[in-house]
Amino acid sequence: MHIIHLNEIGGFFGGAEQYVYRLAKGLAKAGHTSSYLYTNADGIDPDRFFEPFIDPIFLPTPEKLKAYLQQHNFDLIIIHKLDHVLFLESCSRFYPSLKIVHDVAAVCPRKHKYFHFSGLSCKYPVGWRCYPCGGFLARNREGFLPVKFVRIGAKFKEIAINKRFNILLAPSEYIRQELIQNAIPSHKTLVIPYGIDAPEEPPLRLKEPDPPHIMFAGSILRGKGVDLLLKAAAQLEQPFHLDLIGQGNGMAKYKALAKKLGLNDQVTFHGWLPQENLKHFYLSSRVVAFSSRAPESFGLIGIEAMAHCLPIVGFDVGGVSTWLKNRINGFLIPEGNIDQFSQRLDELLGDADFARNLGKKGHNFLLKNFTFDRYMKKFLRLIDDLTHDF
Repeated sequence: MHIIHLNEIGGFFGGAEQYVYRLAKGLAKAGHTSSYLYTNADGIDPDRFFEPFIDPIFLPTPEKLKAYLQQHNFDLIIIHKLDHVLFLESCSRFYPSLKIVHDVAAVCPRKHKYFHFSGLSCKYPVGWRCYPCGGFLARNREGFLPVKFVRIGAKFKEIAINKRFNILLAPSEYIRQELIQNAIPSHKTLVIPYGIDAPEEPPLRLKEPDPPHIMFAGSILRGKGVDLLLKAAAQLEQPFHLDLIGQGNGMAKYKALAKKLGLNDQVTFHGWLPQENLKHFYLSSRVVAFSSRAPESFGLIGIEAMAHCLPIVGFDVGGVSTWLKNRINGFLIPEGNIDQFSQRLDELLGDADFARNLGKKGHNFLLKNFTFDRYMKKFLRLIDDLTHDF
């Protein structure tokens, strides 16, 4: 089967791109070929990212995308992280089609699904409530002003276009319910939780540094709750070191916050690192902090932590509760509760045996529920059913 993948970024960037890369490798292993079409050339390490694809193609305009699809034969088109209405319009008439909803941007004009001032999750569909939330404003990366006006009506149009795709695949029941709440027919939605490769036997841990380390991996942004994590770290009573791995436009802001909180010697900003370079941190850290305030569609970092026998402390937002079970593989903290987040980190920092026990339970939980083989079996069955009807 020849499959076309359509995504915004041409290279590694976030969790969606990690997923696309792994999926293409899994499809190749199953005997399928994948082409990759992208609209933005700003990705990281594109040469490595493109390895599983037979022909990555940069198509910067909707017209070029539509022309390419008209001129080439394929068995299935998979739309990943792409919300530009004109690009979606260009590919929405080609079938069979599968839209994978990687995050809440599909159902939120601000793309974050949390209220700007309170920082709490938004529970409402796209509509009039988006106006007081600032849904008509977007970051302006090209002009003099920091923001620009956008039409909330464009999000309604995007949702209408998404209805044309044969299936909208969600990584969690949370995302599926968000789609249904925003008028996507329930029979067009399906949930297959993400999965990753994990050894049957727990990996050998490295000797822990002294003091024990807390690991965070993700974009350095407000939505990822970096400020919440730093404030929680400032309350810790146990000795610790915090490793922040990732990049984003909040880097300077949060370095300044760490300094203001007196954490300069206890926090390291590592920037973006390739996936293989994260292994050292996974195998030597005591705990992973998952501090997102934005409702996550799933949270791949959580199952990555479980694969390395690490417990997780995370806020109960979005689809995080799909994989984070309180006192089974870590602690699920009420949304925005910094005090409790800090207390649970302290509990794990102060008790290595307890942390190891939760890590082992998490590894077993992963093997039963979130392996990549399990994911691919369901995914291959889905695309076989989709293409069989055309």
